[in-house]
Amino acid sequence: MATSFKITIDAPCTQQWAGMQEHKDGRFCTSCQKSVVDFTQFSDFELKNWLAKDQGKSCGRFRPAQLNRVIDSKSNFSMAGFKPGLVAASLIALLSFPKPTQAIKVKSYPVSQGDYSNKSVKSLVHERAETALVTIKGTVIDKGENTPIIGASIKVNGLPTGVVTDNEGKFEIVLDRNKFKKSVVLDLSYIGYQSQYVKINLFKKDKIVIRLKAGNYILGGLGIIKQPTMFEKISKFLNG
Repeated sequence: MATSFKITIDAPCTQQWAGMQEHKDGRFCTSCQKSVVDFTQFSDFELKNWLAKDQGKSCGRFRPAQLNRVIDSKSNFSMAGFKPGLVAASLIALLSFPKPTQAIKVKSYPVSQGDYSNKSVKSLVHERAETALVTIKGTVIDKGENTPIIGASIKVNGLPTGVVTDNEGKFEIVLDRNKFKKSVVLDLSYIGYQSQYVKINLFKKDKIVIRLKAGNYILGGLGIIKQPTMFEKISKFLNG
């Protein structure tokens, strides 16, 4: 296959992905009796490798951003298995979003003069430091399939840093209660899903479960448009 190419779907399928039977590499469409491969988490490099073997004969599920654009597949970064288990993207997100504890400064508190032992002083400071922090724990799942989302980005409005969900879709954020008195707004995002803002009450201890809705996907038989190489462009120009 050419280094650069485009993927098109001229006649999108009207069947619902959620209503299809689970099948190897995706789902099985009983309407057209074909396997539908889930390409939504494929990298450009993986798309090229798959389509080179398949010769564009597959039916697929794509993100709109994957279609009708020139795909240059020189990169060999892999995103296979991103849902439910993409470790690579989690690592990238971790590098992009430092741990929030780096932005938190625990204030020191003055201790009244008196006959305190070292142990008592340390206990008092530790207790006050603990009460100055608040921890938010929760889980991010797919709204339609109720499966954990791994590597989802979670940022707190007002802070430049954030965290990502682990391999169970769980996250934990530690904040300075002096900066966030009653509530915070979480900004959640994940590739292939609609971004979402969630307001969290810091005084409630309820279990936090956030459901992200998948973005708009396109299903159907795909076509491959080969992009001419530089040599082919020059040859065509010279030969008129």
